[in-house]
Amino acid sequence: MARSDPSPPKAGVSPLLIAAVAIGVLAAMDGVMKQVVATTNPLTATFGRSLLGILIAVPLWVLVGRPRLQPGAMGAHLIRGFVMTLAACAFFWALTVLPLAEAVTLSFVSPLLIPFIAWALLGERPRATSLIAGVIGFTGVLLTTQGASPDADTPQRTLGIVAMLVAAVTWASALVLLRGRASQDGPAIITLMGAAVPAALLAPVALVVGEVPSLEATAWLLLGAALTVGGVWMLTQAYSRAEAQVLAPIEFTALGWAALIGWAFFDELPRTEVWAGAAIIIGACLFAAWDERRSKR
Repeated sequence: MARSDPSPPKAGVSPLLIAAVAIGVLAAMDGVMKQVVATTNPLTATFGRSLLGILIAVPLWVLVGRPRLQPGAMGAHLIRGFVMTLAACAFFWALTVLPLAEAVTLSFVSPLLIPFIAWALLGERPRATSLIAGVIGFTGVLLTTQGASPDADTPQRTLGIVAMLVAAVTWASALVLLRGRASQDGPAIITLMGAAVPAALLAPVALVVGEVPSLEATAWLLLGAALTVGGVWMLTQAYSRAEAQVLAPIEFTALGWAALIGWAFFDELPRTEVWAGAAIIIGACLFAAWDERRSKR
């Protein structure tokens, strides 16, 4: 008989450590997908990663007892899956024209956008400090985009920055939509629906594009799918055991991983402006998190 997805144990490994490992795993996935989109259409790559992710998520779902969706949860997963599809397509396309560390730094604006998206979707009015943090963070974004070499400063790069900011907005929306689902549905359903919905949405697009990835690209996609499932599984466990404001600073460890992966595999050295912009954005996010914690106390 099918049973509910068991809640992760409250004792044991720290959720902060779980989240830190998950961020490292997902940063490795970003590097893998940057390798894939160098030779494969980003839409095809996103579809392939989702399709292969189903093949990995289904056995895990069976292994934990085939948990069922909560009543009324399908609509939430469909909406979140659509938003995640937009975020992934925009992010992976941006990786074709932006260095990995710069793309990850631009994605750090997501935590600053969450209060305003929650206001629009959930009616939660943002505080004045959220506005201040947003302005400071946007200053960091502007600084991050400066200093590129004249050869790299092209219309394609500008579109890549826009795509990365679109990815940040849609990813923040996905996090807002995920609020509450991590503890209700569990990692097995979260990872399975996170792969199945984008795959279903992108299947018609993939047919129109008509591109079949090479064997090498398919192998990379399989690795990317495995890293995605593993990272999302661990993040779901972490977020079901600790508040988002506690785990939010862990997200910024992704910059170190992205810089290391970009240097080791793509010969990309982050510019000084990237580090300075990252410092401003991270500072704005920590200021907003501190104010939220203070107001709750």
